[in-house]
Amino acid sequence: MPGPQAPLAPATPATAPPKPPWLPLAAILLAVFVVPMSISGTAVALPGIGADTGAGPAPLQWVVNAFNVAFACFTLVWGSVADIVGRVRAFAAGAAVYAVASLASALASDVLLLDAARALAGIGGAAIFSCGSAILSTVYEGPARAKAFALFGTVAGVGIAVGPSLSGALLQTVSWRWSSPCTRWPSPSSWPRYRPSPARSRPRPVRPARVSTYPAAPSSSSPWCC
Repeated sequence: MPGPQAPLAPATPATAPPKPPWLPLAAILLAVFVVPMSISGTAVALPGIGADTGAGPAPLQWVVNAFNVAFACFTLVWGSVADIVGRVRAFAAGAAVYAVASLASALASDVLLLDAARALAGIGGAAIFSCGSAILSTVYEGPARAKAFALFGTVAGVGIAVGPSLSGALLQTVSWRWSSPCTRWPSPSSWPRYRPSPARSRPRPVRPARVSTYPAAPSSSSPWCC
């Protein structure tokens, strides 16, 4: 005869999956909104910049081109840096570089200094976009990740659309210098803190630390080159 069977353990109620955090998404979207807004808004401010600094057409055009070239060249570089130092640290470093460059743009007394500051802003903007998207792919899973990237693209498009209107209003009311701190400064909250999900926090094989710069060169297909 079969022996007595052990009593079955009571079934545990199914727990709902944890809700994805909102703070990393909000911080990244804020920064992603600011960067395209400064790209499109700067072109509107070029006449005011030329009248204030007495710059010729070539150095004046490089106020826009310096950002685009630096952005295109350093997007892949920041991806390699993020693999070495961490995505959040690279994102925070890029946001800090972008903020310092925005302040330098507002205080520039010469068009060449403004061109250099815009190039520095392009380096920081590249970190915001490349490292921000990497953070979203780590923090969110499944449908939440799809929604996060949909918002990422939508907010970037809205920033491009709003930039000329805001810069034009500031140019008519105060000065082109006000457009730099008002449209290019990411908030300090743009430095998100997050905890990766267990499914994406598995250890990866250790590789030698190396910053790859190939093929980090601008191309005509880049959306930021004009």
